[in-house]
Amino acid sequence: MYLCVMGKSKNKIEDPLKLLLPKAVYDYFELVNTEVSDIDVHLFLDEKHNPPAPSGYESKGFTEHNVIQDFPLRGKQVFLHIRRRKWLEKNTGKVLANNYDLTHLGTQITAEFADFLKGVYRE
Repeated sequence: MYLCVMGKSKNKIEDPLKLLLPKAVYDYFELVNTEVSDIDVHLFLDEKHNPPAPSGYESKGFTEHNVIQDFPLRGKQVFLHIRRRKWLEKNTGKVLANNYDLTHLGTQITAEFADFLKGVYRE
């Protein structure tokens, strides 16, 4: 329940993105663009600026985006376009990127969506 009394909410509603995105996506990525059509929604997300260690790393742009399908929203397919940061390790000169477990093994759909689909088709 959500109540608003003179501009102050009794029970604050969570950030709407937190309600829509898988936890790992919400925690590590930020929404930078959206495209909505009559049939689908595309959410473009870039990894937040959180270096692998407090010092010794420098952001060097982003990887190519990966597209992951998530739960439909209002009857429209939802696609997450994920770009991870590339990090330069200053001491070694190596470039690396964080890995996140965002998809169900062997698919291009989120783990939560895969679990939901398994449950639907088992009944």
